[in-house]
Amino acid sequence: MMEAGLLAICLLRSGLIGLFATLYATCFLAGRNRVSGRRAAWWWGAFLVPFLTPVLLAGYRYGSSAAAGGFGKQALYGLLQVCRLAPFAGLVLLAWPRRESLAAEHCRRLASPRGRGVDLDGPGRRLAGFFCACGLVTSMAFFDLELASLLGVDHWTVRLFDAQAGGLPYAASLRLLAAPFCLGSMLWAATLLPMVWLGKTDEMAGSGMSGFGNRCVPWLTAGLLLMALGLSTGWPLMRVLRQVPTGIPSVFRHPSMLRALGVSLLYASCACALAFWAGTNVAEGLSHGRWGWAVLLLPGLLGALVLGLSLAFLLGLPGCRWLRGTPAPAVIALALMLVPYATVFALVRLRSAPAVPLALAALLEASSSTRVRRRGRRLWRSLSWPAGGVCLAVLFWLAYFELTAVAILTPPGFEPLAVRIYNLVHYGQTPALAALLLLACAAPLLLLGLWFWGLQRIGEGRHD
Repeated sequence: MMEAGLLAICLLRSGLIGLFATLYATCFLAGRNRVSGRRAAWWWGAFLVPFLTPVLLAGYRYGSSAAAGGFGKQALYGLLQVCRLAPFAGLVLLAWPRRESLAAEHCRRLASPRGRGVDLDGPGRRLAGFFCACGLVTSMAFFDLELASLLGVDHWTVRLFDAQAGGLPYAASLRLLAAPFCLGSMLWAATLLPMVWLGKTDEMAGSGMSGFGNRCVPWLTAGLLLMALGLSTGWPLMRVLRQVPTGIPSVFRHPSMLRALGVSLLYASCACALAFWAGTNVAEGLSHGRWGWAVLLLPGLLGALVLGLSLAFLLGLPGCRWLRGTPAPAVIALALMLVPYATVFALVRLRSAPAVPLALAALLEASSSTRVRRRGRRLWRSLSWPAGGVCLAVLFWLAYFELTAVAILTPPGFEPLAVRIYNLVHYGQTPALAALLLLACAAPLLLLGLWFWGLQRIGEGRHD
């Protein structure tokens, strides 16, 4: 069994991370309401950059300095986690159902004489959204492995992963997972309760958490943004760029690294497509009160370590052993890890989608005229695909840098580049490693640039 004291410390630390990350996200959404236009876009970009910054960058910069231990290492880990996970909490708050109109509240009271859930309209509804976002972030921090391992923080996932890498059988690893799994399941169930409660009162439609906490002043939000950008992205990136010039020649002397880059791109492409499809269906199901779809969120919320060890155990069963030598388990694990993110992205898209134009475009597609159907199909793509394309790009980026599940499930010869860099980061900073890390970040950025160019061309059909 896992030590109870260690689990309690990890759960308490994760709860504090979830609380402060959600408070930071609330402050950002309040400050965002006071800006508009291009300035609001810059605010959103600065807010989301730490969430998209690879953990490998922070591990490369802070791994050696955190080796000394002490309270400073714990504080650094907590700050980095708050900066990384606050954007996800902000997206959850943004996707949270808005306050009901008076007409909707009157109709619901007529349909439900007992007035079930009326107290959630107003402060109760906002508090439920805050609690849900805080619970999701707490769960993600509790099951974190990559950042804790790179910074040398004593976390239950690090101990279990080290034991499993040292030869512990998968069955024994799963027995050690029993207590953390129960804690995570209870936390996840408690997080889901506000969503179910709201779903029983009305359909989850609209976007109403953006004004929560509007007493926060914009200068406080700007200061938090600058601190998060500098700590999680700016400072680590400067260290890498300073060492790159002397390490570039050594990167191209190892063709195996380029092969690993191709494997990473292939994994990410397949996983993001599967996760996008699953997340869209889960979001639509949750929006209409079909809570059975929430089961697909559980593997991702319980962390890459739990998912990887569980799938590795299943691959040892007689009927599944033929999958061991294929990359299919790693791709499936990546897709399941991305489903919670894809669901939140899809909920944000559903809240902000132009419903009337999309409905009119669907009517045009049902026309008997081929020309009208073609025009309706082009109009529908121009309205829906830009936002969907951005979600696909973000999912691709997240899948590209996923480490734990891929490291456990990837067969020999199919290791992605991120896993190789993760193993090398533990041995210290070198110019060759800095150049390799920069190459790992530049390659998907180039592909995503081409992807956004294609989306822009599709969007031009709107003006035809």
